[in-house]
Amino acid sequence: MIAQKLVIVVCNYVPGADKFITIPQFELFLQQLQQKAELHVEEAMRAVVLLHRFIAKQQKKNVRVIKVSNFGTLIIVSFILAMKLSQEKTHNNQFFADMFGIPLAHLNRSEISFLRIIDFELWVDIETLITQ
Repeated sequence: MIAQKLVIVVCNYVPGADKFITIPQFELFLQQLQQKAELHVEEAMRAVVLLHRFIAKQQKKNVRVIKVSNFGTLIIVSFILAMKLSQEKTHNNQFFADMFGIPLAHLNRSEISFLRIIDFELWVDIETLITQ
């Protein structure tokens, strides 16, 4: 269900993404996060909300940050932030950089850019999680 929501979100807002992504790819991504980083369902739901928020904010600010070349990194960042918000003890960015084969400096810059676009608005209330 969450993998399907991710595919819909990305395909609706990233022109050309439908040629590169599939539900099984996102299922594998979520499986990796569950096994290696202890991702919980509510964190995955929160990550989808954060990704929606990112897309809405970039449109409101009239900037185009998310595109085919970087949507994967932005999805990873949304999940990292969701886990950092929920888990008392979480992995550091080096762990995630190694896990996904992303240079640490790039991941850190992407995380800061994501936070700036969403104006550091990370809180997601229960009602939003339930209705999404």
